[in-house]
Amino acid sequence: MKYYALVKILPGLLAVAVLLSVCGTPALAEKARRSSQKSGVIVPDTDLIDTPTAGVLDYYGLLVRTRAFSNGGVLLGVGFGVLPRLNLGATISAENLIGTSNDVRFVRPEIQAKYRLYDGARYIPALAIGYDGQGYYYDRGESKYLEEGRGLYLAGSQEILFPGLFFHPGVNVSDFEHNGVYMFAGLNYTVENSFSLMLEWDAIQRIDESRFNAGGRFYVSPFFHIDLAVREIGKNTVFSNGQPDKPERIVQLRYNTSF
Repeated sequence: MKYYALVKILPGLLAVAVLLSVCGTPALAEKARRSSQKSGVIVPDTDLIDTPTAGVLDYYGLLVRTRAFSNGGVLLGVGFGVLPRLNLGATISAENLIGTSNDVRFVRPEIQAKYRLYDGARYIPALAIGYDGQGYYYDRGESKYLEEGRGLYLAGSQEILFPGLFFHPGVNVSDFEHNGVYMFAGLNYTVENSFSLMLEWDAIQRIDESRFNAGGRFYVSPFFHIDLAVREIGKNTVFSNGQPDKPERIVQLRYNTSF
């Protein structure tokens, strides 16, 4: 029982340790505070619900995020601005972490990388190329994700129509061996740097297999954000292994700072 208790709280302890290491250092906390006062704006979003944008973390930037999803699952991710324009990160997920089940199982870690190719112009979107191996709904029998990771992708971001409304189109290749070429499109509208409405159309290859996601991002501070969203709106099918494929509610906590 002690072993299960330790396993269940380990990701939480890791997240707390990371946040304490960032927030608990006076010099870093003061640096973040001065940066916030100087800029007066929030850090650009590097992704929406599932889809990436052309935004990247600043050099020395740090993003810690924790997502709670269906069946007591938790996804912990960390991203770093290791060089100007270049971000690297990693994620790890755990099944049955939230709830009364003792059958807590971790899924293999996945890596992420993104490089901003172009900053954009008035009529040309900013562009970024990246890789994301994180998938969803892991099938242990087949040792694969039922929803594959995004894989290699090209993402664009452009403000359209009026201030605060951004469009984020892109294309990705999940599997080079089985024609895994997809498109995606995201839309977000930010109101007074306090709330952002997010809409996504993801995995666009066949209309009946694509996914619609919607949610809101609450900017509690320039550095701390809370996401509430619903994935796969309107879905009522099953995966290849018979597992139900239906709408999923998620809650995500995001913390941005620099080190």
